[in-house]
Amino acid sequence: HNGGIWPFVGGVWVRFVHKIGETALARRELLNLAQLCKRGVTWEWEFNEWHHGVTGRPMGKAYQAWSAASYLKACHDLHLDPESLAHEI
Repeated sequence: HNGGIWPFVGGVWVRFVHKIGETALARRELLNLAQLCKRGVTWEWEFNEWHHGVTGRPMGKAYQAWSAASYLKACHDLHLDPESLAHEI
């Protein structure tokens, strides 16, 4: 609704493409989501509410449980350790 990128929706997307068998795409998209979630205004891994649709700049409020939970659930569904994944980006 604002042209932004919402990590919560990104996590749902990753889980969807994984569920329909697009495992390689799901993994790539999860890495993209991890890169996005890692970006913060002040610190890394702030799990901001949303990001600017063009620049990717973190927007809204930081430390959003729904953003973090969606990312963690996507990691869980793909059987990937979030901490190990963080070292890949």
